[in-house]
Amino acid sequence: MDIQELACDSRIQVIANPDDMSEVAKESIMTVVPLRAGSGTRLKIPHSMAMGLPVVSTSLGCEGLSVVDGLHLLIRDEPQQFAEAVLQISADADLRHKLRVNSRQLVEEKYDWHSIFTRYEIELFSVQGELQWKTGKSI
Repeated sequence: MDIQELACDSRIQVIANPDDMSEVAKESIMTVVPLRAGSGTRLKIPHSMAMGLPVVSTSLGCEGLSVVDGLHLLIRDEPQQFAEAVLQISADADLRHKLRVNSRQLVEEKYDWHSIFTRYEIELFSVQGELQWKTGKSI
């Protein structure tokens, strides 16, 4: 089944590249990322997590993110298992809650601008201190 066929199902709304993800999130119970090819930064996943949407993704879809399957999101690479994970999240309110809480915490700890800047600042001061120690000069 392809995306065009899914769009014919009245229970499914396919939204490609929405202008305002927050408006879409208000009407959604999850985000699915069935990525099987491609590269680049996967910003939709942390964005979805920050908005409290559980995520089902392929391994490629969440590549480079510090996520754990079953804790922050569900990772399924085979089409049948991917579909089963979508149904599982749809039917299981406790699982949706667990994924929301854990993924939101992850986003706040790892992907929030403040935490990113803090880690960058620590690294910068570390390099500065190392240069001062090696050269004996203040930077």
